[in-house]
Amino acid sequence: MFMKKAIRAEILAICIFLLTGCGFIAPSQGYVARKMEKKYGERFEYIDDDEETQQYRYRTSQMAPQEKIAVSYREDVLKDEYASYLLQDDEAEYISKYFDKFFVEYKAYPTIRYLSSDLDANSTLDDLYEANPNIMVYIRFIIPERELTSNSDMNQRMELCCKDIATDGKRYRIVAYPVDDDRYDTFDRSDTADFNNVKDDYWSCSISDGEVKVSDLMD
Repeated sequence: MFMKKAIRAEILAICIFLLTGCGFIAPSQGYVARKMEKKYGERFEYIDDDEETQQYRYRTSQMAPQEKIAVSYREDVLKDEYASYLLQDDEAEYISKYFDKFFVEYKAYPTIRYLSSDLDANSTLDDLYEANPNIMVYIRFIIPERELTSNSDMNQRMELCCKDIATDGKRYRIVAYPVDDDRYDTFDRSDTADFNNVKDDYWSCSISDGEVKVSDLMD
């Protein structure tokens, strides 16, 4: 009888240990993928995971080969980056109203990764900024060499453009890369993994709280 009570007590202790979160058991990557598919109506391919941050990483068929989004299973409610990923094209269209003033030819590729359980496929940029007003959006854009006149001219255009963007009160990190004309004509989002190897020259600016910091063209 004593042995049975001891076994029951041990089982109870294990159950309490698991329920308190000390013995957190991660959901399977397949389970998370199915939850994501139900939420977005798309198939999610498992890529890898990070046990330290308790995140799985997935990719859909519409994403470029090097791209992936994280899904956090740290809490009972999953938080994912896919809703913010879907807003990248909207961000590119939004930011173009500033770029168009200073550049004739360019291609902009925003990167937005924001973990959220509240945003979904129907969310807008306004929803994103309401959820996180301080989000930093990283925008890389390329220009063809035919757009270049001189380094000083490009530095000036970059500064004026970023100061114009800063009036909107949002936070950006913007990096521009000049590329060969032929390379520009064929460049698309699938090439963005190779950005740092496109050309050694680039210039950039950071925008935060209405303040602008611009780098000179780097060699």
